[in-house]
Amino acid sequence: MKPFLVLLVLVCFLAAAGCIGSPPGSSPSAPIVIASEGEPGWIPYTNTETGFTLHKPAEWDIMSVTKTTLADKTTMDLSRAMDRFVFVCSPDTTGCIMVYGLAYEPDAIPASPIPDDRYRAFIIGAGSAQFTGIDMTITRVEEDMRYYLINGNPARHATFVVTVAGKEQAADCYLIAGPSHYYAAWYAARPGSSDAEVKTASMIMQTLAAAA
Repeated sequence: MKPFLVLLVLVCFLAAAGCIGSPPGSSPSAPIVIASEGEPGWIPYTNTETGFTLHKPAEWDIMSVTKTTLADKTTMDLSRAMDRFVFVCSPDTTGCIMVYGLAYEPDAIPASPIPDDRYRAFIIGAGSAQFTGIDMTITRVEEDMRYYLINGNPARHATFVVTVAGKEQAADCYLIAGPSHYYAAWYAARPGSSDAEVKTASMIMQTLAAAA
């Protein structure tokens, strides 16, 4: 499958979460603090259009497309999405991270933490999209009711559990608050993705920070 077609498949997947399950217990008041630039030898990547920086292995490729390019490929609501969608893909493109910005009014972004209602609206909103022609079933979405602080930015996390070509996969998702907008970072694995790639993708997402 060509890399760009892989990206379109992943966009459809990331838009398609439908079922949400909440673990028991209440949210702790203190956030989980993550400060990371990844593994030794990872290289930084900065996207000035959306305003974020992340670190990645040199062999993971960066690709990007515009919101206009994606508009007729998915029913995902892109009304708040910023123009540039960035994909960080494993060497064999069996999995890609998608990063994009979500624009809100300045006073709609709290300093900290990201409130539960905004977090749930983001997760539920992903379930409004539909896709066809992909051998994948959304099994459930697992809410993570803990608060995070990732590289100084308030963040929330969820896990998408899907079945791809008969195999169950887990895909991490982060919603991260920057000074002027949110960032969404998702990972989706295709058949052939290794456990090592899944782990690396999670580590890459945990390096994301609002660009200085």
